Amino acid sequence: MIVYAYDEQQGLEKLEALLREIVGNDLLFSGFTDVRSIPNACKYKPYDVLFVNVEIQERSGMYLLSELYGNYPYTNYIGTASKASERDALLLHRIYAGGYLIKPYDAEKLGDVLRYLRYPVRERITAEPMNRKLTV
Repeated sequence: MIVYAYDEQQGLEKLEALLREIVGNDLLFSGFTDVRSIPNACKYKPYDVLFVNVEIQERSGMYLLSELYGNYPYTNYIGTASKASERDALLLHRIYAGGYLIKPYDAEKLGDVLRYLRYPVRERITAEPMNRKLTV
């Protein structure tokens, strides 16, 4: 699974750790703190899932999502935020985002979002019943 994420450094580190706990060695993770580098990276290396902190102000995460959705509509977009916002939820719905995670989230909540991705990632992701690991 190829995952791109846009957040502050601390948020990226936590997300990567949780994804590694869930997905394991099948994860290729690229974290970005500069929003301007994401569109260029997307041109050269396709991704399966993009996590975006929709609250970052430099160039809003929502603007980034709508720009990328226009170019890559069949990708799994997931918004993150520290507090729920009806406006953000509606905008995520308009671009057919696969989820909206409110921080702090844990492996269980993240696993639920990954289990129900809008567009399948290579092979179906299934949950093992006795632990939170997902297999690809």
